Amino acid sequence: MANENGALLFTGCFAFIDDETNEEGAFQIVVEARDVAEANARCRARLDELARSTDILGPVTVYADAFVEVSPSNLVRGVLLNHQSRGDVTAHDHLPAQGLVGVEAHFLDGVGDETNEEESRTVPPFWSGVDAYWSKWKLYWCETDDHDEDWFVVARNADDARSFHENMEGYDEDEVWAELVCVLPAAEQGADDEAGDRWPSDETLLACGAEFLLNVPQDGANELRAEMGSGSRVVRIRGRVYGEGDLVGNALRSVGRPPDA
Repeated sequence: MANENGALLFTGCFAFIDDETNEEGAFQIVVEARDVAEANARCRARLDELARSTDILGPVTVYADAFVEVSPSNLVRGVLLNHQSRGDVTAHDHLPAQGLVGVEAHFLDGVGDETNEEESRTVPPFWSGVDAYWSKWKLYWCETDDHDEDWFVVARNADDARSFHENMEGYDEDEVWAELVCVLPAAEQGADDEAGDRWPSDETLLACGAEFLLNVPQDGANELRAEMGSGSRVVRIRGRVYGEGDLVGNALRSVGRPPDA
């Protein structure tokens, strides 16, 4: 049903599969459009925008079943809009069973009888954010068993982050593991592409929402830490606290030296 501006209200019903984890999920996008083709285009454009400017979308492949045209009168009652069966990405039309008026499902593949909820449809991919995701710079936390040099690395993927940390800190292969912290904000993407994989600057960490916490080790070795430029930084990002590797403190503890009173 058109609004006063002549636009129709469509809800796009989508399922997604994460190409890295194989996790599955579903979501909807609500748009105003003149027809299904315009609703389709606006949803693709919105997914492109989200992939560029946020870390909401990971390396996902998105499938679209239907664009459901909804009348305002039925919104008051509530409309079941999710037409996906997750896993095999098949779809069924359950709208007729709801006794609604003025609601229509526009199936994208055009196969089968839209009023027969027993008719399943397999839909092709609607959109992929895989390439966009892996092209982005991300912040990883790199850690080792000895915790001498733990710190953040900016890289495009975990393998690159591990390799950078191994090479720069002198660890053997498979001695470092890397965990994704977040995708760098849009303003940080491409800002230093020529530098490649790298340690993040304080400004980059702050852009990622980092909070530097006060940390003053009480073992009397802070001057040595300052000379070595290591071991005292503690950062909180998204509720998690990360402590920089402390080569000096670890060495003192290994010889049984207690902290100063």
